[in-house]
Parts: sequence; C-alpha cells; structure tokens
Amino acid sequence: MSFHLISQADVHDPDPFERVGVHGRSVPRRDQSHTIGDITTAMGGSNPTARREVDLNRVLQSRARGIDIAVITLIPVVLVGVYLLPFDLKRALALEYLDPTILTVFTAHFIHLTPVHLLTNLGLYSVTISLVYVVSLLSNRRREFIITFSTFVFVFPFAISALNLALPRPRIGYGFSGIVMAFVGFLTLLAWEFIGTRLHSDVDTNQAPLLFFVVIAIIILWGIPVSSPASAALGLAVLGGSIQLRSLHRRLGPPITSIFRTFTAPPGYGEIALSSLAIVVFIPFIAFPTAPAGNGEVINLYSHFLGYALGFQVPYLVMISPVVRGD
Repeated sequence: MSFHLISQADVHDPDPFERVGVHGRSVPRRDQSHTIGDITTAMGGSNPTARREVDLNRVLQSRARGIDIAVITLIPVVLVGVYLLPFDLKRALALEYLDPTILTVFTAHFIHLTPVHLLTNLGLYSVTISLVYVVSLLSNRRREFIITFSTFVFVFPFAISALNLALPRPRIGYGFSGIVMAFVGFLTLLAWEFIGTRLHSDVDTNQAPLLFFVVIAIIILWGIPVSSPASAALGLAVLGGSIQLRSLHRRLGPPITSIFRTFTAPPGYGEIALSSLAIVVFIPFIAFPTAPAGNGEVINLYSHFLGYALGFQVPYLVMISPVVRGD
C-alpha cells in the first residue's frame, strides 16, 4: 500500500441492547449516548443481572443499509475503472508537486500505475472498511460512519495533498493509500471504544489516544528513518501513551477481570474486537516498509502518516464533543 512518488524525469432498529445506567436505572432512549458503555453494561459488563445474549447477525441485519454497502463497494469500482484508463491520462491526473492543479490535488489519490499497487490498496481497503462498518453498526455509530466516510473520500484528498505541497520537490504523487490509512485511523478510535467498553464500562473515547500513541510508536520504530524529529515524535508518543495508560489503569481495576470480559461477550463480538485491534497494529508494518524506495519510485511515508493521524484525530475531536454526544 503506497501513495507513490516518482521523479518528473521519469429502517426499524429493534435495539436489542437494553440500556441500563451505571446504578441499574433505565435510561430513556432520547438520553442515550452514542458510546457503547451502556451496551457493555447490558451485556453484563458491570451488572451481571442485566446481561443479554445478542445475536450478531440480527444486530447487523437490522442496522445495515443497502445504500451503505453500495457506496462502500463503489470505491473499488472507481479505482479499477481509473486504473483501466490510458497510461498517459492517468499520469496527467497524478499530482505534480511543482505544478499542482485543483483537479490533480483530488484525482491523484485515485490513480494507480501498476497492478500490484492497485491490488494492495484494494485489499487493505476492503479489510479495513469492512471492520470499520461492522464496528460502527455494533456501536450505534452509523451516522458517524457516513459523515466520516464522506469526509475521507471528498475532503481528505485535498487536505493530504495540501500538506504534501507544503514540502515542494520535483515529484509526482499518486495512490489511494493515504485515504486507506485514514480509515485505519478511524478504526483505531472505533476499536478502542468497542474493545475498551468490552473490558470495562468506564472506558470510553477519552482514552482512545492510548491506542493511537501505541500505533504511532510502532510506525516510528519500524518505518521512519532515525532522526531528531522522529526521536522527538517517539518521545511524545511514549509520554502521551503513558499519561493515558495511567488514567486508564486507575479506572479499569484488575486487568485479568477486564480481559476475561472480552471473551465472555456474546458470540462474535470478541472476535470482531480482536480482529479490529490486530488490523490496527498490523497494517503499519505494510504501510511503512523499511525500504520505501525502489524501481525509480519512493513510497510517500509522509502521506501515510498524515492519513493515519488525520483519520484518528478528526473523528476523535468530533465524537467526544458535547454537541455530537448529546451531553
């Protein structure tokens, strides 16, 4: 997966979760938060008597919409269609950093010049977006998914390209990987909320930066060349992660009990939670290779990093705001 740089020279929701407040009292539907801490409680997270065995397929079928699946599937169709265009036209739609246009700032992110590049991005997009959508539905965040998906596809290309243009160099950039990494960033937030509330009902999006900082540390240690800025970024990631971990430890209680709750969730929920976490941790090893240059091309690690960072930070800032959460 790579945003390459090449030289110029070259309907009814039954809501099966019975929401129960932290003190056992019922919470009116209009007052329910978008977080899934109450869902965990209803599944036995803090109140065993309120546990409900929930069928995973029933929940997904009741909340999924055909239009969502169609839009998600449209992205691979567009990427393949653009790939089949004549080579010279695709080259013209790529972003020339020294001669950018409004059109190429956007279109560059949908351009692939080799089948390996295309198939890699298609594969990682398919895996990531599937988990993002499923976790969004299970977390009652379909609305946030729709808004975030639209933002990533129609706004982030301009943002990532603009930040790349801040570092002018004689290169041509193209590829969907920056947007894919944005979805990985969003999955980081969703996975924390999903997994965290499975472990303990007190954990919510406020602790999500812990997982984000862990992934940033992996990226820096694995794929970013050693330098003073990288070392400084790693130090900040470790510091931020430590602060979040200390806050989390005070709220979680005994870790063994918390971990056990992950595996006592209704069938399918634990597998989805662990799969999401695995993808979030594993994809950086693909997106940030130790040898990013080869065959006259350079993988744009900067675009990958921007995509991941923006993909986490923007939804995080929105999803914890009182307006969106109804606080």
